Amino acid sequence: MAYNHGCENRKWHIWKESEEKVLGRLQYWLMVVRKNEDAILERLAQGSQKQRCQRTPVMKKTEKDTETQA
Repeated sequence: MAYNHGCENRKWHIWKESEEKVLGRLQYWLMVVRKNEDAILERLAQGSQKQRCQRTPVMKKTEKDTETQA
């Protein structure tokens, strides 16, 4: 199949426009995160503190466990 410069150029421009849209959205979200960085970090810290409190206690060894290990 022969190389068609015009066709390939159109394909490339379509690809480039779609990539610019994706990068534009990414740039927008990065800007939003930077503006709200302190609030986000605070929420993450609160979430990790809640997880520490909700951890299940470690089960203690019973007499059966100690007998089977010996």
